[in-house]
Amino acid sequence: MVLWLVVVLVKYRCVTQSQQLVALLWYLYYVPMTLIPLLCLVCAFRAAGIDHLRPVCVFEKALVAASVKADLLVLLSDIDGLYTADPRTHADAALIPEVAELTPAILAAAGCRGSALGTGGMATKLTAASLCMEAGVDMIIMNGSRPAALYDVLAGEAVGTRFIGRK
Repeated sequence: MVLWLVVVLVKYRCVTQSQQLVALLWYLYYVPMTLIPLLCLVCAFRAAGIDHLRPVCVFEKALVAASVKADLLVLLSDIDGLYTADPRTHADAALIPEVAELTPAILAAAGCRGSALGTGGMATKLTAASLCMEAGVDMIIMNGSRPAALYDVLAGEAVGTRFIGRK
């Protein structure tokens, strides 16, 4: 918060020819202005005891990624990604490696029930994916039991299901 106040004071006192400094000051000023209401919302949920709404957390992550124009949001799950059907009940379910558009068939494949480890299920993750895709942010759903796979994501390898944001 102190950094934010310093940026506000410096912004109006500093006259410069450097466009990079002006852009940096703009981001340092307006990004907290975007995130502060979001953090207040999260604190209000926690203070009200609405901690059992775990799907809200997935949406919060997508909202933050969209508001700061992140390059990529990675959601760790108990499943490898989006499948054509529920892999717990359908042995022939295949992993969908990439989604460019959320069609009714993809939404139907998500189902609505989560596992014992979570409450949101794939439908909540697809809501977050929709928000990210509209904002131009790519999103990956991958298995969180293999955190070393994050290195593969950074290397550009195909891991889980990648939702392509609209550019």
